[in-house]
Amino acid sequence: MANVLVIEKEAEISNALAIRFRNEVAAESLSSVDCVKERLNDRKFDLIIFNADFLPTERMETFRLLEKQTRKFPQTKVIIISDSEELDDRGAAWKGFERIERALDQAHLFAIISAALQRKPDSDDLELDGAGSLPPTALEGIMAISLPMRFALEQVMEAAMVDAAVLITGETGTGKDMVAAAIHKRSKRQHRPYVPVNMGAISHEIIGS
Repeated sequence: MANVLVIEKEAEISNALAIRFRNEVAAESLSSVDCVKERLNDRKFDLIIFNADFLPTERMETFRLLEKQTRKFPQTKVIIISDSEELDDRGAAWKGFERIERALDQAHLFAIISAALQRKPDSDDLELDGAGSLPPTALEGIMAISLPMRFALEQVMEAAMVDAAVLITGETGTGKDMVAAAIHKRSKRQHRPYVPVNMGAISHEIIGS
């Protein structure tokens, strides 16, 4: 299980992680620079997420603590959530951190976090083919390696959690039916029949009737 530290004013991200990655992460939330400093002194984390919605002095001090931590533990991944003005404030000092803007939707954020967690080295992991490669992840027979595909799987999970119509688009052969089936299998309707209908084989007149 990966150890994740979330630095944020409110425990929104850590609570969401505890639900979404329930069996994969142990998430801890801290809201003050002093607590962060004390915690980083006695524990190593696999991933640190910093929601940089702090006062400028607190933000700068937290950046210094994170830079010190990554020098001490190079394997620790750091994700910074910030707006464009805060990104500009740091400039070159962001090197080595993954930075995303605060307006990012939750599904995309989870995809980035999932990718960061899967980059965590482990002695039991299979050897990767190349530097920076990620081990594949699978959902209901759909294999994902790239970040866009991981994001697509996150969207499948999000869609399966709600009772709403879902529009799936894509070129022929891209796996639209597999995505639809995956949503069905992960939804509360999973015990009911899944009935695919080939709309391309139905005439416009019949569809319109």
